[in-house]
Amino acid sequence: MSPFSVTVQDVPDRELGVLVSKLAAAGFDSPVIEAVGANRAPSRAATPTDLPTDWRRVEEREAQSYRWPKWRDLYAPYRVFVGSTRGEGPVHVALGKTVRESAWGRARTYVVAFKSSGSPQDPVAEFVAADDYEETRELVAVIRGSDGGRRMYGAGDALPGVYAEFFRT
Repeated sequence: MSPFSVTVQDVPDRELGVLVSKLAAAGFDSPVIEAVGANRAPSRAATPTDLPTDWRRVEEREAQSYRWPKWRDLYAPYRVFVGSTRGEGPVHVALGKTVRESAWGRARTYVVAFKSSGSPQDPVAEFVAADDYEETRELVAVIRGSDGGRRMYGAGDALPGVYAEFFRT
């Protein structure tokens, strides 16, 4: 009987084969592997403490576009950044800036954040110009995840600690 049982949580797909091979080489050839379900609460390895802090711009494109179900946005500029995490390794995020002519009653600046290492693009957040954008240059966005999924945080809800470093939320 073995004295220990070890659990490694939230192993990225691309690392699973490497991990299983190393375990087998060390004589542990029968690991228990479980798929992580969409409704499972994230483990400590997937919490905001694994957010990249070393962002750097790697590319800037003009005239990048994205097709939404009812319209197409044209972004200029479209800036691609890369940061590193322990769990996923390099993460690419692009910020595309556009103006939508009929947004919340008037033409407004939008910035869309895409998770992407090129194409296809995966939009993850939309920021829209605040009513006083011309004076403040502030953008606003919905913060999701209060239920561990897509539910929005309410105005009075406590936000995760990672938001404490923002000037205003």
